[in-house]
Amino acid sequence: GALYYQTRMPQYEGDQAGPIPASFPKGTRAFYVMKYEVTQGQYAAFLNALWGEHTFFRAPFAGIGYYDERGTIRLDGRTYVAGAPNRPANWISWDDGIAFADWAGLRPMTELEFTKAARGPVRPAGIDYPWGTTTRARVRRQLVENGDLATQGEADESRLTRDTRDVLGASYYWVMDLAGSVWERVVSAGHPKGRAFRGTHGDGTLRAYGMATNDDWPSGDHDGGGYGYKGGGYYEMARERARANDELLLELNPHSPIDWRNYAAWGGAPRSMAYGFRAARTADR
Repeated sequence: GALYYQTRMPQYEGDQAGPIPASFPKGTRAFYVMKYEVTQGQYAAFLNALWGEHTFFRAPFAGIGYYDERGTIRLDGRTYVAGAPNRPANWISWDDGIAFADWAGLRPMTELEFTKAARGPVRPAGIDYPWGTTTRARVRRQLVENGDLATQGEADESRLTRDTRDVLGASYYWVMDLAGSVWERVVSAGHPKGRAFRGTHGDGTLRAYGMATNDDWPSGDHDGGGYGYKGGGYYEMARERARANDELLLELNPHSPIDWRNYAAWGGAPRSMAYGFRAARTADR
């Protein structure tokens, strides 16, 4: 994996410009973050709350392959239902995610808050993962044959303690799946649109095309800029990934170290089997 740390890609890692404004959420102020990524059941409930014309833009299941790669949301009459409501929602674009956050009265998380949620106040220990070690050898909360994350045996979350965080993949604050599951979309400090983010919260309403209304939030699925990717995600089912001979998948996915940010400023790739969303909210607002 050293190749990926040595090669700098500004279009993905950011412009290294600034300054980062004081209003940009850096993780120094208290904030809430969803313990789990948005689930397919939650996203179906979101779709059911939208106006009809908005659903044409926010429903993720029109593409070929959606149901083959872990997606289960479908339209049953006039109601959206999820076949696996507790499964992380994949095939979610940035605009999908921030629309959900606006509707829910939340906001997107920044890349600095991602680091805080993962590591807490602990000093970094080399190339560390959110569960506090430099290895992923003990992680058992992984994708299984039916497309869900494992929840039985060693992966049973009732066994989560300070000593089993690296088995369950839990962060310092016991936030789940910050590495693994699906890629985390975060507001980037490496792009001017990201640095303009002030951490405003959603108000429950959307504008035309089912878009979030907050003017400080970066938007645009197609190279819109201002957001990026952290944490890693599953691209294929476990049995297929095990057969693959793809260095990028093997070294960086589905679990990427906390500080790995090779795509942290890349505002591209609208929907994928490995992309999801997790929202946050500032504590004192």
